[in-house]
Amino acid sequence: MLYLNYLIFFIIIIIIGFGIDPVEDKLIKKYIYLKQKIKKEIKKSKKRKGRFKRRGAQLKYNSSSLKDIKKTTKYKKFIKKHKKDPNKIIKLKWWIWFTAHLYNFVFYMFIDLFF
Repeated sequence: MLYLNYLIFFIIIIIIGFGIDPVEDKLIKKYIYLKQKIKKEIKKSKKRKGRFKRRGAQLKYNSSSLKDIKKTTKYKKFIKKHKKDPNKIIKLKWWIWFTAHLYNFVFYMFIDLFF
């Protein structure tokens, strides 16, 4: 009975560990990259404001690029799913995956010892 409880526990942890969608992680990383890029562009535009004001460069950097990304459905879904900081989500998922493998390894060692 005790073995059955351990087995169920480990199976649940392994399912949680492998339940991570790698595509979702890529999306998160992509949006982190896009956000950083936008921040850099905005900084550039603030520096150039005086020189390029007549040409409308600051508009190009400030509003349009941000609005275009925010209009996309992927971005909206991403924001709805992860209202917290995406960096934290990736770290959390990595730890779940790591613990699942660790428990898996310990579980097989446990079986080898007793059977």
